Amino acid sequence: MKALFILICMIALCKLEIVKGQDQSWRTDPRSVPPYTGNINQGFNNTRITTGNSTSSPGVCDGPDQRIFPTNNPQSEVHISIDKNNPLNIVVSANTYKNDYQQGRYVSNDGGNSWTGSDELVTNVPVAGDPSTTYDYSGNVYISTITSNQNGFNILKSMDRGQTWSGFSTFNVTSGGFDKEMIAADAFGSSQFKNNLYCAWTDFSSPFSVKLNRSIDGANTFSSPISLKNGFGQGTNIQTGPNGEVYVCYADYGTSGNLPASGLGFVRSIDGGITFSPSQLAFTYVGIRTSNSALPQFNGIRVNDFPAMAVDKSTGSHRGRIYVVYAAQKNGNGNAIIQLRFSDDRGSTWSAPKEISISGGTQNWFPWITVDDVTGGVYVIYYSFDTSIAFETNTYVAATSDGGNSFVNYKVSDVSHITAPINSSLSVPVFNPSYAGDYIGIAANGGKVYSAWMDNRNGTWQVYVSVLNDMTLNRIIGSSIVCSTSNYSLQNPPSSGTTLSWSSSYPSGLSINSSTGIATRVNNFNGYATISATVTGSCPAQLTPVSAYVGLPGADINTLIYVSGKRGTNPVSLNPLATYNFKCDPVAGATNFNWVLPNGFSFYSGNTTPSPYITTSLTSGHYTLYCSANNVCGSSWTHDLGINVLTGGGGCCPGAAVVRASPNPTSNTLTIQVSDSLTNNMNISTLDQPYQVLLYDRFSKKVFSTESSNNTIQIPTEGLSPDIYYLNVLFKGRVFQDKIVIKR
Repeated sequence: MKALFILICMIALCKLEIVKGQDQSWRTDPRSVPPYTGNINQGFNNTRITTGNSTSSPGVCDGPDQRIFPTNNPQSEVHISIDKNNPLNIVVSANTYKNDYQQGRYVSNDGGNSWTGSDELVTNVPVAGDPSTTYDYSGNVYISTITSNQNGFNILKSMDRGQTWSGFSTFNVTSGGFDKEMIAADAFGSSQFKNNLYCAWTDFSSPFSVKLNRSIDGANTFSSPISLKNGFGQGTNIQTGPNGEVYVCYADYGTSGNLPASGLGFVRSIDGGITFSPSQLAFTYVGIRTSNSALPQFNGIRVNDFPAMAVDKSTGSHRGRIYVVYAAQKNGNGNAIIQLRFSDDRGSTWSAPKEISISGGTQNWFPWITVDDVTGGVYVIYYSFDTSIAFETNTYVAATSDGGNSFVNYKVSDVSHITAPINSSLSVPVFNPSYAGDYIGIAANGGKVYSAWMDNRNGTWQVYVSVLNDMTLNRIIGSSIVCSTSNYSLQNPPSSGTTLSWSSSYPSGLSINSSTGIATRVNNFNGYATISATVTGSCPAQLTPVSAYVGLPGADINTLIYVSGKRGTNPVSLNPLATYNFKCDPVAGATNFNWVLPNGFSFYSGNTTPSPYITTSLTSGHYTLYCSANNVCGSSWTHDLGINVLTGGGGCCPGAAVVRASPNPTSNTLTIQVSDSLTNNMNISTLDQPYQVLLYDRFSKKVFSTESSNNTIQIPTEGLSPDIYYLNVLFKGRVFQDKIVIKR
């Protein structure tokens, strides 16, 4: 709740004006705006709006809005965090008024399906607000608030993920004028500073400054404050990086504190918050905070141009990238838009600004940003006036899956509301006349995105959370071998409001419960089946089926040996002095492969793999090769393959025919020549029968095939990677096979 805005009019002529949205400056707002009474849509809202320069985005599906803690107390200014090491745990905090100025705490331990909490951090203990939340690496959750006399901050801590809470730990760090604190814990396991807790804020007591202190003992104690910037900076945002970096940014108001913001102030630490780089104006922008009081273009509320920041800690290509979003005037003098910039060098340089808010929004404000540490997806929440109805507001999330190059916007609010000062909906005004919150929040992990905001759709300003699912991450999880039973599930299950159904491609051999995903082998079935899952409802999805091997067949049942991609029917004819790729199939889940070779055969690769390379160095004759294996079900199979080794002149001789492949090694073109079986003459242009040519890579994948009656054809190989390939020429019932090497 706390002081939001400062304004220095003229040095020695005007005093610093701290407009307190949630502290002692409570006055009745003379205007009254009726609460919005539209229907609440409990279905899925999947509205997708593509911004003008957007081309791709995650396949986001938005769940229904959930009023997480319904009360008659106004709730506003919401901050949300997710436990990255146990992502079912989520914490939210918001400013409230319950007989006094309070701050609520709300916790979910089931991924946002249900919530518990209170509209007070500590019963009957007033505070001055500005909610901030964080989890550390050990799973401790922290909530911060400003002390009621605004001389420091309180920390509330839970060591059991929000089930029980400690009393306040209070850190008095200034004589007064404490504003917009934000906390962040280093929750990254590989960081040498993991579990460090940092707090940054603005100190309005003269001289004005941005400050920080840290705790290395779980908020039992904090270090003495250090100044990050001497001068006018406000709206601190603090984040940690994948290597333990600490970043702090804020809106910079120049040397005299003039509105609006002139750009982004930025500092960093690489030693765990002990020392920081000199403060710098990282880049300039023209903010939207043109006054500390009511703005008519926002229906009488105050707004800010504070930045929000997030850091990519995923293993993707943008790991370590810092993202910053803020509200700026379009073209420096127009309506409010949301812009994003990023840095790949720890904030030394920044990208050009990118407008990410919807083009149809007349005003866009209160941005907050998060990065999914699992996927690297970036998500930005904000408000927008998006209809022709005056001041009608919806909540949007701009999403990107390509590091911020392109965005797609999703309307996540199921019901719009009319932006107005919160006092307008209260029978007894308690807040600053222009107060309607100062920020909203968003958090993400593992393809689930939790957007949190406040609106007055039911007549009382309350916190709502909508869960978005990145449907592109849906994946069926379960065993590829079913001996008796196996349980299948979805990696990224959809939010409530949809139905997940399971099916089997062969239910008489592998049945599956359509609701639970439990599959059972029936009728002693041996073979393959596929498991499918379908999401129905307002956000449907058809998932990619997965194959499962059920049991294990007895000897020779559906068991084959493939030779260089060709099904090895008994007997198979091979060329001497060549290397062939054999494959024992089926191989799903098989272990302890064993190949038994006759004399004259040797392994080009190991004999325990399902598909070794085997070299022949033989004269004509008939030989038998064996493959055996077993799997986790404990059964085994053995298969034998008869091999005829053939010799002939000028190449390999299926009958009297001669087949030649040249050059070998080759680069861009492989020439195949086939003689007529009667004349053995390479000059005959047309043969009396057609032949088939197939080329396989080392993984038995067919990369080329054709059929011809011409004695000479050419295979283009310029598009193939340099490697070993296997040629099969089928002519007059016989097979010519050779190893082809492509070099460049």
